[in-house]
Amino acid sequence: MPEQLAESHFKVLYSLRWGIESKYRELKNRFEIESFNSLKPTCIKQEFYVAMFISNVAAILKQEADKKISSEASLNFKKHGYQANRSFILNRTKSLILILLKTEMDFVVKTIYALAEDAAMVRSIVRPNRKYGRYRKHTRRKFYSYMKNCL
Repeated sequence: MPEQLAESHFKVLYSLRWGIESKYRELKNRFEIESFNSLKPTCIKQEFYVAMFISNVAAILKQEADKKISSEASLNFKKHGYQANRSFILNRTKSLILILLKTEMDFVVKTIYALAEDAAMVRSIVRPNRKYGRYRKHTRRKFYSYMKNCL
């Protein structure tokens, strides 16, 4: 007979899954990964890989900015913790990615370090144990190829 899980285990399991759910939300809402500008498989793959590349670059930048924020936080005693603002990083990464891909490596490295420094300055407060009900708005939105935002 299979082993039964206690009700208290589900809260822990859900919190472990939260990072994955946040990444899916980012890909679906910010990058509109389900909507494509073309019908050809090659173009769809290109759009998917570009979205994943930008998302991964943004994740690396956020990780570096969070390290800087946590090292500064160890010097200061604040009531709440802070983290880098994900929206800021995504928007800056999207706007700079074409420039970074076309330029020489020295400029790319300097720009990425500068972006990580800027991201460490734009912070979001971390409030643990917040409990708010979900606001669900049922829409019948469909994805059309001519409505997708440009990266």
